[in-house]
Amino acid sequence: MVSGCRISYWLWGQAGLPGVILIHGGGAHAGWWDHIAPWLVTADRCVVAVDLSGHGDSGHRQSYGLEDWAAEMLAVARHAGLDGPAVLAGHSLGAWSTVVAAAEHPEAVSGLILMDCRITDPPPEEADPPSDESGGSAARTIRAPRVYPTLEEALGRYRPEPAQEGNLPFVMRHLAAASTRQVEGGWTWKFDPRVLVQRRPGAAALRQITCPVTVIRGERGLVTPPIMAEMQTALGGRAPVIEVPLAGHHLMLDQPLSLVTALRSVLAEWATP
Repeated sequence: MVSGCRISYWLWGQAGLPGVILIHGGGAHAGWWDHIAPWLVTADRCVVAVDLSGHGDSGHRQSYGLEDWAAEMLAVARHAGLDGPAVLAGHSLGAWSTVVAAAEHPEAVSGLILMDCRITDPPPEEADPPSDESGGSAARTIRAPRVYPTLEEALGRYRPEPAQEGNLPFVMRHLAAASTRQVEGGWTWKFDPRVLVQRRPGAAALRQITCPVTVIRGERGLVTPPIMAEMQTALGGRAPVIEVPLAGHHLMLDQPLSLVTALRSVLAEWATP
């Protein structure tokens, strides 16, 4: 429980070792890492994937903030008994909360991996109302979740946002099945639509980070060269950038093995004295 909300997580490897915490994007869940996490486990490292509140099998809140999610992932690190500060690896909206965690709790974070997330100062037109990762306004984001009469129809309607081509069918089937829950009248999605209404952290948050940082971007993702340049400037030019060829925003859906290779490379470098 974190601030009265039940938080679900999965752990691969031996508890009590130094760990990597994988954080999903908005509207997703810990199962998005099921085909990634086992490849990151070593004899000296365990891996944890968290269902942030409002997602997956974790509880819902009246409202959500990046600070809440940052507190949740650090509480999971303590509950899982991770040895020492953790590496936080976040995707999209989930990466925003890892930035907050690293900026506000530097003693608890040993490294930060940001996967295809835009962390820049918002333009004036997005100042009010807040916007989601894809740039949509709150008015378009919050809507009543649709209820499908059958599970088969719900599974057939599962789509990541923003849409992209090349998603692996077996991965999509697995994620769809883990994303639904039964309600009165049929089946709906597990996530709370209110989680998508967040203001992304700006350059000031990046300037507060003291731990090592690496950015992984999809060649066809949301982090364009101008956005990356702005992030690099805020980070003092010290963050290496790994571009995953042919990958869209959801790198684990269309290029999972390339993403595993990138993550392994970063973790191996950081583990070397």
